[in-house]
Parts: sequence; C-alpha cells; structure tokens
Amino acid sequence: MPEDIKIIGFDNSLYSLLAMPPLSTMDRNSETLSMKACEILLTMIDHPELPVKPQFIPARIIERGST
Repeated sequence: MPEDIKIIGFDNSLYSLLAMPPLSTMDRNSETLSMKACEILLTMIDHPELPVKPQFIPARIIERGST
C-alpha cells in the first residue's frame, strides 16, 4: 500500500494498530491535553478574574505501515 497511496489517521486509537498494514497516525497527546484542560478549568473557577493563557500541546506523527 505505501507504494501506491499513503494514508494517515488521527488520534492514535487502537484501531490504527489493528489495520493491515498498521495505520500511520497523529498522536495528539490526549492525556496531557486532558490534564491541561482540567487545570485551566479549575483555575477559571477558582480565579475568574485571571486571564486564560493560550496553551500549546504538541502533536506528533507516528509512522507505521501506511506511509
């Protein structure tokens, strides 16, 4: 397949490993993303007067058999 077309998925779910060939995918670091979202939400609840600072959570590409 990688010789003809290249396919990439998103979210790095279990299904990307079960495909044949295994699907290359984006990993958006869900655990860190969730923890940061909770921290920001709790800060907004406890200190509504504080401005919300933009956060950058880097994603990465996991290359497998589809690329």
